[in-house]
Formats: sequence, C-alpha cells, structure tokens
Amino acid sequence: MDSLTRMEETIRQIHPPQDVFRRRCQAHWDSLCKPIHGLGALEDMVSQIGAIQQTEQPDISRAVVVIMGADNGVVAEGVSQCGSEVTAQVLRNMAEGDSTVCQMARFRRTEVVAVDIGLNEPVNSPGVLNRVVRRGSGDIRTGPAMSRQEAIQAIGEGIRIVHELKAQGCQILIPGEMGIGNTTTSAACVCAYFDKEPEKIAGPGAGLTKEGVRHKAEVIRDALRVNRPDRGDVLDVLSKVGGLDIAGMTGLFLGSAAEGIPAIIDGLIAALSAYIAVRLAGPVRDYLIPGHLGTEPGDRILMEALGLAPPLRLGMHLGEGSGAALLLPLLDEALYVYRNLPHFGKCGIEAYKPLC
Repeated sequence: MDSLTRMEETIRQIHPPQDVFRRRCQAHWDSLCKPIHGLGALEDMVSQIGAIQQTEQPDISRAVVVIMGADNGVVAEGVSQCGSEVTAQVLRNMAEGDSTVCQMARFRRTEVVAVDIGLNEPVNSPGVLNRVVRRGSGDIRTGPAMSRQEAIQAIGEGIRIVHELKAQGCQILIPGEMGIGNTTTSAACVCAYFDKEPEKIAGPGAGLTKEGVRHKAEVIRDALRVNRPDRGDVLDVLSKVGGLDIAGMTGLFLGSAAEGIPAIIDGLIAALSAYIAVRLAGPVRDYLIPGHLGTEPGDRILMEALGLAPPLRLGMHLGEGSGAALLLPLLDEALYVYRNLPHFGKCGIEAYKPLC
C-alpha cells in the first residue's frame, strides 16, 4: 500500500469514540465514596480513555513511548546550541535506555521505541527502528524541508508503527521526538498556520540566549518568505517548513485514533503534530490527552486551538515525550482509585448529589 492510500484509508477509519462508555465511567466515578468530580481532570481523562477503549474498565498497563528521530537542515543556520550529530547520539542512547524519558519509562515499566525517520546518517544501532524517508530535511531558510510526497510518506510510517504496536497490545501511546532544530521548524509551522509574527513565536528551545532567539526569528521569517506556505493547505505548510519528525508524529496521532488508542501530548512539537492530525481528521481530537504545557510560545497557541488544557505546567523544555510520560503515574493512581474505592453504600455515607 502506498503512503497516500494508507493515510487516506486511516483518515476514513477515524470516528468519534462512543460516548456511552464515557457516561458509564463517569457514573461509576459518581457512585464512589468521594465528592462528585472530586478528582477533577483525572476523572475526565479516565472516562475519556474508557470511551476510546469502549469499556467501563479502562486499562493503560501497556504504554509505549515512540520517539521519532530526524535531523533538520535549518540547524546549519545556527538556531541551536549544538549540531545535528547530537540527534543520532541521543537516539542511540534512547535505544540503549540511557535518555531521560527512558529513565522515566523504566520507573513506570513503559516501553520506548526509538525510530530513525530521517537522520542525516544511519545510527547503526540494532535498537533503533529504521523507517527512513530521507536523510535529513532541507534548510527551510533556503528552500522546502521536503517534498509533499515525503511528508505523506513520513505520516504513513507513523501510522504503520501504530498498527504494529496495536497488534503487540499497546493501550496508550506517547508520541515523542528527537531532532536538533525542531523548535525552529515547529515555530515556523505555527507562524504559517496561525499567521503569527516569528518574533512572537520563536522561543529559546533547549537554551538559546535572547540574541539567539532573535536570530531564530529572523531565520523563520526568511523561511516563510522563501517557501510561501499556504496556511489553508495543512500538508503544504508541513512539507515546506516542517520536519520529518513532525510528519512522523502526525502519523502516530492519526494511527492511534484509527486504532482506538489514546495518545498523550507532550510539548510544542507533539502539540503541533496533534494539531496537524486534527486538521487532517477532526475526530482525532477526541483521542488526545493533554499532558504537559511546554515553555515555547507556540505550545499555548496550539493547545488553545485544540481546546485542551494540559494539567502539568512544570516549565519543562526537554522533549522526548518526557512531559507526557510524567502523566502516566497520575493516571495509574486515578485508575487505582477508580477500581478500588468503595461505593457510598459500603462506606455508610449518603451519596453526594449533583448541585446542577
């Protein structure tokens, strides 16, 4: 199956979750010996997962973090503290379990899958899944990041990975990324989609100075002038000023919705990929769980556009799906309460009644 057909068929398969299961989960919450909606957003997320999984007994025991690794040609413009060689080294570390998100995943017994979807050079590690579309993206300051067909191919690879994970029993997904320079490409996409000035959207990434951020904004402005992305064409923007990691993660969000798997959003790059997926298939929105609000200015714009409110706001700017991974233990605890807290009748307490 070619990539365009895979993407189109996946989009056709995406439908809103059955709300009856959400209502049943919430009714179960309301029957437990606690104030109604006492756990707030955690109750809502558990009920949402129940709706997605079509069950009154949601289960996220098998969680998987998928890291899309790709190099971005715009790094040549000096928009990052380090060079592109770091992308491959960190992805190699991930495959060996030696990155930050890997430590978080080990704490919670979560699988991490490292994917090469577009590194400049082969990573040569048996633990890295090879799904290369092309070797690095173009420098968006001087031309497009990739062709439209390459963007679609990267989306297709993300979809295919989710299909494989579903067959292996994945119950909840965290799309993550590793790609030096990808806050620049992401900011460029946000500027294009929302008609924003680069100076308002360019952020420090992994640690730029104020002068570095000003230069980053100039690079984004040049990229928009040279490529002239069409904001009404979601794939035109992605292919011209985005990146292979963003495209691959877009496929992960599309695939998770098609397979009935909830997906947690982590920071700017993940939020952008989720936004693109929703632009391609509106019902994807119902499969998204907000995790962490990052420090990049574009993250807030994307979350507001998606109508989501991330519960974790910790000032993190690490990437790798790390902010989303932090939500998993909270969901585990909420599910433990959901399964084990006695009902009002057993506690000898009169049930709370809704006030409205």
